[in-house]
Amino acid sequence: MNQKNLSILSLFILCFFIHSCWSGKGKNIPDVSNIEVDVVIENFNQRLFNIDTNDIRGGIVNLKQDFPVFFNLYFSQIQPFLKFPELDNYFFENTQGFLSDPNVRNLADTTDIVFPDFKTYKKEFEQGFKFYKHYFPNNSIPKIYPLISGFNYASFIFPIDGQQDGIGIGLDMLLGNDYPYWQLGVQNPAFSNYITRSFTPEHLVKKTFDALADDLVGLPQGDRLLDLMIYNGKKLYLLECFLPHTPDSIKWEYTTQQTEWILDNEPQIWSHLLAEELIYETSTNKIKKLVDQSPSSPGMPKEAPGRTANFMGLRIIQAFMKQNPDVSVEQLLTTDAQKIMDKSKYKPRIR
Repeated sequence: MNQKNLSILSLFILCFFIHSCWSGKGKNIPDVSNIEVDVVIENFNQRLFNIDTNDIRGGIVNLKQDFPVFFNLYFSQIQPFLKFPELDNYFFENTQGFLSDPNVRNLADTTDIVFPDFKTYKKEFEQGFKFYKHYFPNNSIPKIYPLISGFNYASFIFPIDGQQDGIGIGLDMLLGNDYPYWQLGVQNPAFSNYITRSFTPEHLVKKTFDALADDLVGLPQGDRLLDLMIYNGKKLYLLECFLPHTPDSIKWEYTTQQTEWILDNEPQIWSHLLAEELIYETSTNKIKKLVDQSPSSPGMPKEAPGRTANFMGLRIIQAFMKQNPDVSVEQLLTTDAQKIMDKSKYKPRIR
């Protein structure tokens, strides 16, 4: 082979290597095609709102028999009509009033229009849970319980028995940007525009896996900004593992413009945290908007969204996992923030 052909071949190999490393935005996505999962989406919500209010007792008794654990959870915490283990007159009267309420019926009808079936979401769930089983092979697949939460819950996890969990997902918190959530938020910051912009069907699977990530990570082990950013970064890292094909803007709950800004300004964000000596800060007033839902990050340009420290936590964890390839995802979850920081050898990425 002459020198010219050798150079062309070398260039081709180099280009192929670069493409292989950076396809999928540089993610090393495992092959999970051979992993089998059985995703069960329970029809509790549909059954509940199809109960004949002329035979409320019969419908409720059947619902309780078929979903004993979730029935008790729903009617003791979400719609708290269940005051005693027995189904008494107080319970039946309040449940009948709830199911007959025009506002509730309108909300149920709206939910049915937005979510006529779950076939599309089931495919996304199956893909996500294949990755979940890849990283946590000994864990069971939770059952999914769509519900109307009374605008109180996006998602939550609960035990069904000793072997399996369930995840409730509030469909009324995912009705889309055209739904008038602002009417609920005049005096309630939980329904501010910067929060409700992620109340869309596109976020359904992501928010379901949020509950799983919350459960896996547990509680933060300190109150320094470093502890909180690594804590939240672990949850973001799990979403990267479980939903590698989902857009960053969905996983991070940012607009497209905010996503682009934060990716373009990683060095500047890190420099700001260092210059203001925030990494080991414990003052809630100084760090809250850097890790919690907020419209912006204080001290940064107006284009900077809130929760920028969580993004930095994700980047530090990604650097740690790259530097320590023998550490499993399960081991990562039990590794403390300072060790992750020290062993990450983190350097901001320049896009």
